[in-house]
Amino acid sequence: MFEFMTTTRMTTPMTSTLRMLLAVTTTLLLLSACVAPPRTAIEDAQFKSVAVVSMLDESPRIMRIGATVFGNAAVNVNQDGALNKLATETVEQRLKTSRPNWVIRKAIADPADLSQKHRTRGGSWSGFVGNIKQDLKEIAERSDADLLFVVVEYGTGVSYGGVGMVGGVGSLYRCKPDGTASVYAHAWLILVDKSGSEISKRNGESQSTAIVKLDLPCDIAQLQAPPVAERLSSAMQRQLRVSLESAAIRLGY
Repeated sequence: MFEFMTTTRMTTPMTSTLRMLLAVTTTLLLLSACVAPPRTAIEDAQFKSVAVVSMLDESPRIMRIGATVFGNAAVNVNQDGALNKLATETVEQRLKTSRPNWVIRKAIADPADLSQKHRTRGGSWSGFVGNIKQDLKEIAERSDADLLFVVVEYGTGVSYGGVGMVGGVGSLYRCKPDGTASVYAHAWLILVDKSGSEISKRNGESQSTAIVKLDLPCDIAQLQAPPVAERLSSAMQRQLRVSLESAAIRLGY
């Protein structure tokens, strides 16, 4: 079996965790039915410059769901800035293709600080990033950008939040070469105006998750060391790119 170190944050059996994931997915589907249509070039003609702000957690979780609570475990694999770099480049490439007349500026921002503020300030009725509206306004001003494209994760560590990987009992993950796991990249791509107000947002929907086959060792210590960590990172980064490309297209870019 996959010998993960035990974590106290995961206290529910696999069935409860899967029900939680189903609830998150159902909520997102309901929300998607009420979103605005994709943006058009005509709508965006008034804007000249944009910037991308990515505030993803750089320590994605690799989780194992056991047959009982005693089999649940997790470990983090540090990405050292690779996720936010990839997210920024992916969105910028979509913008260069879909809006070639736009000037893409470098966002003058501290993603880690912004993410911390977003997590600790609580919810807002002004959109998913409404609690950092003033911060985003200041970033737009400093970056001389008419629009911001903000990449932010949704969910939590115990309900498949952000970027990560999960396996479980039965066919989801087996500690052998033909075993499979679910890799996910749950992130919103949010369009924000220069006042910091949310205009529209999309996620990757069905492209946010994929089942992958990985030849992983059973020893937890080996998961954080190359070349195993490189295979994990490659799978998660690939899924993040696919998810954000889908989100950008659905948003109109």
